[in-house]
Amino acid sequence: MIPTAPPCAQTIPVAMLFRSLADSTRLAILEVLVGGEARVADLTRMLSLAQSSVSAHVACLRECGLVVGRAEGRQVFYSLASPHLLDLLASAEILLRATGSDLDQCPNYGEAAGKNRPNARRRSGDSPPERSGDSPPERLGVDRTRWLTGAAR
Repeated sequence: MIPTAPPCAQTIPVAMLFRSLADSTRLAILEVLVGGEARVADLTRMLSLAQSSVSAHVACLRECGLVVGRAEGRQVFYSLASPHLLDLLASAEILLRATGSDLDQCPNYGEAAGKNRPNARRRSGDSPPERSGDSPPERLGVDRTRWLTGAAR
């Protein structure tokens, strides 16, 4: 067995960033915020999710420095913290176009992941498995311009 080196100190923050983005609800929130500011109540209505769930995910994104809040009276309007986040998300779209079907075959994260581990428990917040008739680009919502133009809504 080849010994594995511990993670390099420079890779740990990158892994933490990707972990913060590795949730479909948090990505949906970011999609909405690409179009401009929104309150938790707006996000709840637009995403058809429970207020407690949206609040928890917004808190996670805020604590990770990906969104910021602007208080106005008793309301808080959330927005993206950095335009560089748009670049990252657009790059992810491009990568998904190139590797989408390969990702489906990934034993850890692809469609087959749950089938290969029938007793694997889904974590809270994980999305249900996608329908198997969708093609990867459609299922993954690949559209590079939506992140850069604010057309994600």
